[in-house]
Amino acid sequence: KNGTAVVLTNGTKDAFINSMVVAGTDVYAGGGENSTGPYDVAKYWKNGAAVSLTNGVYNAEIYSMVVSGSDVYAGGYEYNASITSVARYWKNGAAVSLTNGTNNAQISSMVVAGIDVYAGGYESNGTKDVAKYWKNGTAVSLTNGTKDAQINSMAVVGTDVYAGGYESTAAAP
Repeated sequence: KNGTAVVLTNGTKDAFINSMVVAGTDVYAGGGENSTGPYDVAKYWKNGAAVSLTNGVYNAEIYSMVVSGSDVYAGGYEYNASITSVARYWKNGAAVSLTNGTNNAQISSMVVAGIDVYAGGYESNGTKDVAKYWKNGTAVSLTNGTKDAQINSMAVVGTDVYAGGYESTAAAP
C-alpha cells in the first residue's frame, strides 16, 4: 500500500494475487495459495484475513474480484475430476459454475451492474478458445471459434457491454 508491502501469507507455500478491489475501508486481494498437495486453493484475503473458496482437491484460482454492497464476487476456475477447468465464480463463498466441465473454461473479469452479474473469459470448443461472457449465467459468444480468443477485461455502462481481450491472427488448421 503506497509503496509498502503488505504480507498476506507466512511464506511457507507459494501464493499469488491476480485481482484487487477496495470497498470502503476493506481491501480484497484474490488469487490462490498452494495447498498441502500439488494444487492451488482459490482464495482471497480481506484486510489480510484469508478466505478459502476451494479445498485443494483440484487446482483452482481467482482472476477477478468485485464487491457490490455486502456481496463479494470472486471469478476464476476450478478443475473437475476430469482435469478440465470449469468457469466459476463464488458469491459470498458459494460456487456458481458457468460451464459444465466438458471443455476448459475460465473467468478473467467480472462486473456487477445493478442486479446483473457479468463474467468474461473463455470456453474452449475442443480445439480453440472462444471469447465469451456470461450475463446472469447465460453465455454470449463473442468469437466464432476458428481462432483462439479470450476476454481479459469488461465494463458495463447502461445497456452497453464492453469486453477487451484478444483474438489470435492464426486461423484453425
